[in-house]
Amino acid sequence: MKVIETLWFTNINGCIGIVIVEEDVTGDRKAYIGPASGTDEKADTESILAWGNKFSLDTAQRIEQLLTKGSQEDILKQVADWGLFIVRLNNGDWMVGKGTHIYHLEITQNHYADPSVSISPDVGQAVAQAVEKLSGRRE
Repeated sequence: MKVIETLWFTNINGCIGIVIVEEDVTGDRKAYIGPASGTDEKADTESILAWGNKFSLDTAQRIEQLLTKGSQEDILKQVADWGLFIVRLNNGDWMVGKGTHIYHLEITQNHYADPSVSISPDVGQAVAQAVEKLSGRRE
């Protein structure tokens, strides 16, 4: 097993580590979490691998979902429910609007002030803003 990364969290009560490893044969990656002394990184890493709990990808995704206030499934459901289009702009921002409005867009114009679309660097935020704009005038 090869250690890919170790993450350490310390406070007045102690130290907790997350060790991410890659299996030699399968190449699968796994994570383990556990308490550590905080005095010897190598010994703490070995202790977590031997005695720590498995930290599942599902748990990491749940934490991400809770921190970002919405999941990809929620975003996709809103897109489908409201009939929205999503476009990635050249600068990396996301443009979201009612699907029927896409035929009225001029690609040579700046649409940041367009009341029919929402633009944001975060796709979830752009979708939420579009839904908020459309909620008063749903077709």
